[in-house]
Amino acid sequence: MTQMAVQELVTDLIRYAGTDEDGDGLLRGDPADLVDMPLPDLGFDSLAVLNTLGRIERDHRIKLDDETVTDPKMTLGELLAKINAALPS
Repeated sequence: MTQMAVQELVTDLIRYAGTDEDGDGLLRGDPADLVDMPLPDLGFDSLAVLNTLGRIERDHRIKLDDETVTDPKMTLGELLAKINAALPS
């Protein structure tokens, strides 16, 4: 795998972290429209993101830096960029 698509990341977030009703409603739209939204605004708290990133790290055999997990204002697009930077090309 060379790059993760935004839809795949959204699917992983829903699968591994779950969403609240607000987030679930937002995530039903086009994921490309959500890349500039902070993860908490999409219904994902830091624990949900941590759980999802742990699964992504294991599934893709990558290691993300600690800042990726702890930044509370990270957007979906920023997270996707950090994951893609860690994936082997």
